[in-house]
Amino acid sequence: MSIHTNRTKKNRNPLAPRLNTVKVRRSGNGGNGGAAEKFILTEEQAAQVEALAAYLTPEWIADYFGVSRPTFERIMADQPEIALRYKRGLARAVASTAQSLLSLVRDGNLGAICFFLKCRAGWRETDRMEISGPDGGVIPFAHFHLHLDLADFTEDELALAERMGVVQQLKAAQVAGVVHSDRG
Repeated sequence: MSIHTNRTKKNRNPLAPRLNTVKVRRSGNGGNGGAAEKFILTEEQAAQVEALAAYLTPEWIADYFGVSRPTFERIMADQPEIALRYKRGLARAVASTAQSLLSLVRDGNLGAICFFLKCRAGWRETDRMEISGPDGGVIPFAHFHLHLDLADFTEDELALAERMGVVQQLKAAQVAGVVHSDRG
């Protein structure tokens, strides 16, 4: 097994750090799979991952190193310490941001206070309007009269209303005196 520095096809940015690769034999197809490259990050590159985690997504870190996102995910799977360094860097950034937020909250910054209470204390803003009648009582319901004349309906409209059961409801409402028809 030999370790050497290699440029990947995607890694065309001359400023991107070079990644060490290891040639490994694939075990599929009875050993006839050929050789594949396995990327190995150095300690310096692992430190870069930790520092960049505060600012960049895994996809952007992959771009920084000139590899694809799946390749960077494989690197983190093959080298658990890289995944740990990414998580540690992200956690430090979140902790630092939270510390700054709490400092603003303690200083009385209203926006920071609202943000903190919504995110950490479960507060929600609601727009709720409650309407009540005189002296907070029930709102009196005013009866209205709806004038419908089923004779104005076309045959198709009547057939559809029959299928939907609307005609029976209208007739029942007429009997109850809620709906009045001009004809009856």
